Amino acid sequence: FTHPGVFTIESTIQTVRDHLKSGHAPWVNSLAHWETWAQTALAQAPEPVQRVFRRTPNHIGVDESIRDFTAAQNFAYLFVLTDRVEYADKAIDIINAWSRTLKAVRGAGFNLQSGLMIPQLMGAADLIRHACDRWSEEDQARFQAFTEVVLLPHVINLRISINGNHDCATNMALAAIGIYLDDEFLFNRALNYHLHS
Repeated sequence: FTHPGVFTIESTIQTVRDHLKSGHAPWVNSLAHWETWAQTALAQAPEPVQRVFRRTPNHIGVDESIRDFTAAQNFAYLFVLTDRVEYADKAIDIINAWSRTLKAVRGAGFNLQSGLMIPQLMGAADLIRHACDRWSEEDQARFQAFTEVVLLPHVINLRISINGNHDCATNMALAAIGIYLDDEFLFNRALNYHLHS
C-alpha cells in the first residue's frame, strides 16, 4: 500500500500545499476557517469511554467517539498542511486516549457505529504515522493491537442482510483498517464486497 492512503495521498496533500503557498483561493480561506476551529478544539480534552453503546435512545459514547475521531483527522490534515506540531500532538493525544481506553462497541447499531467512526480514526493515524516522528513506537504498537483486537472484530463480518448505510459504512471501515495495517486480505475482502455484494 501507498501511505498515507486512507482518504488522501501524498500528491494530493502537496497540491493543496502548493495552492496555499501561492495564496490561492479557496484554499487559503478554507485553511483560515479550519484554523479558527482549531483554536478552540486544541483546548478540548478527548472524551474516551470503555464501551461505545449505540441503541436509540440510550447512546453512550456515540457523539464523543465521532467528535474525537473527526477532530483527530482534522488535526492530522492541519499538520500535514501547515507543519505546526501542536496539530500533530493533538491528533496523537486523541488517538492515544482512545486506544488506551475503548474496549468494545455494543448495541443494536454497533456495526453502523463502528463504520461511522473507524475510518476517521484510521485516516488520522495513517497521516500521523507517515508524516511525522512525534508518535512513539510504543504508542503505535498499542494502537495496532487496539485496531486488531478491539476495532476489527466489529467490521470483519459484514452484515449483507442490512444494506444501505450499515454495510457501506462497515465496509469503508474494513477497507480503512486494511490500508492502515497493510493487510491485503482485509482490503480485498472490502473491495470484493463493494464490487460483488
